[in-house]
Amino acid sequence: MVKYFAAPFSYHQVPSRGIKSLQLEGCASAYIVLGSHSNVEERLSWQIELAQFVKEKIQAGTPTLGICFGHQLLADAFGCTISKITREPKYFEGTRTVTVTQDMFGIKAQENLQLVMGHGYEISKLSPDFQTFASSPLCLHEGIVHNDFPYWSVQCHPEASPSFIENEIKEAIPENIKEETYRDGLRVISGFLKEAEKY
Repeated sequence: MVKYFAAPFSYHQVPSRGIKSLQLEGCASAYIVLGSHSNVEERLSWQIELAQFVKEKIQAGTPTLGICFGHQLLADAFGCTISKITREPKYFEGTRTVTVTQDMFGIKAQENLQLVMGHGYEISKLSPDFQTFASSPLCLHEGIVHNDFPYWSVQCHPEASPSFIENEIKEAIPENIKEETYRDGLRVISGFLKEAEKY
């Protein structure tokens, strides 16, 4: 993301270093909460602190995008239900087709996105404060948006780089799908950054 977008990014390793660096940084113009090897049901102290910190920022009007674990962590903080998936989880074994169900981030309803998948938990029930903007046969709430605050999140991994897609995905992916996956991921991130500029 740093290489592709002309935006000042900083990275905070909250699981090992806590949220102090976030607190010291002051006011960010937007947040992206990424994935984790942990899961929400563990209720680790850093998870609780991060969820509270970012939830307060969202409620104060700071645009935020949750990705995979970030998608689940913040949805949980806003009252959604997170559950372990009942099918066998597939951690970065391939990609999946996600259908946008309402216009979002400059992407039109009914467009399909090819995105990297890798998760063992998912949102099983939304609170009334959210609506779904993307879905797939494997995951009902692929993308969600808060009704009142500038918060969006996605279950798949739009941040996956070409090297990650090339080297870390276990399933053999045709070259055209690799290119589509990277391009579609950039569309999601780019759309969020453009949306964030409005706040």
